[in-house]
Amino acid sequence: MSTVFDRLSEDKRKLLGELRAQIMELDREVIEQVRPHRIVYSKNFLMMDFAEITLKGGGIQVTPILRGVENPESVLVNDSESIQRAVEAVREALKRLAG
Repeated sequence: MSTVFDRLSEDKRKLLGELRAQIMELDREVIEQVRPHRIVYSKNFLMMDFAEITLKGGGIQVTPILRGVENPESVLVNDSESIQRAVEAVREALKRLAG
C-alpha cells in the first residue's frame, strides 16, 4: 500500500522511523495502523485511538487524541528534540486513555 509518507526525504524518513519506534515502546499493547494519509495509534484491540501522525506542509505532525479536548495541541517534528516533545504529548494522551 502506498502512503504519503513514501514521498518523504531520507532525513524525514529517519525522523519518522525514530518517532514510530518510540511511540511503539510506550506500551506493549500499542497498535500502529498505517493508512494512506496518516498513521494512527490505538491501545490494544479496543481501537481506542490516542495519537495520529500526518504530514503538514511537508513536515511530520503528531497530534495526540484527547477525549473531551476539542483541539489538542499538535507537535511538528523536525529534529530529535521535537521527537521527545511529541512522544511526551502522546504519552500523556495514552495515560488519559487508560485513566
